[in-house]
Amino acid sequence: MVKVKKIDITGYLLPVMIINLKESSIISVPSQIGCMIDCSFCISKDSKFIRSLNKEEIIKLVDEGRKHATNQKILISFTGEGEPFLNLKAINQVMEELSDDKDIYRFRICTSGIKPNLLKNIKPTKIPINLQFSLHSPFDEKRKEIVPKTKKISAIFNEMKENEHLFDEIAINYVLIKGFNDTEDDLQ
Repeated sequence: MVKVKKIDITGYLLPVMIINLKESSIISVPSQIGCMIDCSFCISKDSKFIRSLNKEEIIKLVDEGRKHATNQKILISFTGEGEPFLNLKAINQVMEELSDDKDIYRFRICTSGIKPNLLKNIKPTKIPINLQFSLHSPFDEKRKEIVPKTKKISAIFNEMKENEHLFDEIAINYVLIKGFNDTEDDLQ
């Protein structure tokens, strides 16, 4: 079951998504108020960037999400509104502060590949960290149409390879968009 709760942070209602699975819960928290990346497929494109959240605000969002989690085994996902790598200092602080929490079994950082050179700045924690990269097209020109501030795919993959030791898992997210990235060439 998926729940979305709007949590007030300094007068802004920020979405926290709670996905309750059979054996675990995922709590997806934003890292910013609004977003400046303007990915065409993302709901955040309609939210004007205001500012990055601080550690305390992100932890408040996690705590509010936990109130609706049905499992004690929890994955904290830094996704949703904002690009986590544009607020990496706070993300690292949150992971460090929560790294002794016995109920959190994993962190996940989701990115559109805006700042791949910052992958090396992820601070390891006692809890495994996953990376999820939103690809959506294997072609740089095409990808730039939907993620206008992206870096070249080869640069992103090179940084992921160089820093793979920081992550328990690296996943590639590829959302099919009818008539855009669903051709045989795209899928090959």
